[in-house]
Amino acid sequence: MIERFYGALAAHEGQLPERLREILPKLIKQDWLGAYGEFSGVELALTRMSDRLSRNGHLLREGIGEVQQHYEAIADGFDRFFPELVKFTYQRRRQFSIA
Repeated sequence: MIERFYGALAAHEGQLPERLREILPKLIKQDWLGAYGEFSGVELALTRMSDRLSRNGHLLREGIGEVQQHYEAIADGFDRFFPELVKFTYQRRRQFSIA
């Protein structure tokens, strides 16, 4: 599924914001989205984002501990929410006739 999404990004590269076009090859080659399947990948992404913040980046880094502490509850909520999101997305795609 991630590969399909990467393919869609590449196919519509001309419509992407400039910054995303610049990082797209690296995003795909390093499989950034796939890395989010592991907590260490999410932690790395949050750490990198916090380093780019001009203010309060430490708050984002400190939040990683909160996510770890409440991981099971977050995962449970996600597991209940995601099927609803998929269903909604398919309904909207049919509504707008997007293949």
